[in-house]
Amino acid sequence: MESEFKGIREKRQKCAEEMKQAWQSEKDEASRVIQDFGSYTTLHGFHFVFDSASRIRRIIWFTLILLGVIFLFFQFRDNWKKLRNNQSVIGKDLEHSEKMLYPAITICNQNMMRKSKIMNTDAQTFLDQQDHVKFKYSGENLLEKETSPDFNIEESVIKNSHNLTEMLKTCEWQKVPCSAANFTPVLSFMVRI
Repeated sequence: MESEFKGIREKRQKCAEEMKQAWQSEKDEASRVIQDFGSYTTLHGFHFVFDSASRIRRIIWFTLILLGVIFLFFQFRDNWKKLRNNQSVIGKDLEHSEKMLYPAITICNQNMMRKSKIMNTDAQTFLDQQDHVKFKYSGENLLEKETSPDFNIEESVIKNSHNLTEMLKTCEWQKVPCSAANFTPVLSFMVRI
């Protein structure tokens, strides 16, 4: 009988050891999965909680993430209350004006000057040298041509630019016809990107 109790005790101890090993194996597997998740997640700082060698750094990052989750909870709760109470977040009022000023309008042609006016002139040479695409394909050949010393790009633009009277076909403001005389031309050398 004593031998039977001894056998039962041994089986129980063996079973307990197997349970400990199985528990440890499950614990190690869970730890590995959590560490893998922490290493590859896009949640910022999460991997520092699991991968950091320093215990203090782990605690700091855990605290920061916990504070972030708490802050998220409060934001969610407050916004949910606003949603349930149908609170207005944006207000809009319309004001109708009886008389409106003539608006500022910019009419800008893509080309600085009319090609028909600048062919084989210093202005054409100047623009070709500024054109990166042409320079890429023609290279140094563009730099061989020189503009005359008295060439002034501003004067050339004023002289050869597009004329609003030719560009403006129809114009009407508050059912009153308008023309190019209602516009003030301004010379601008804004860089186009």
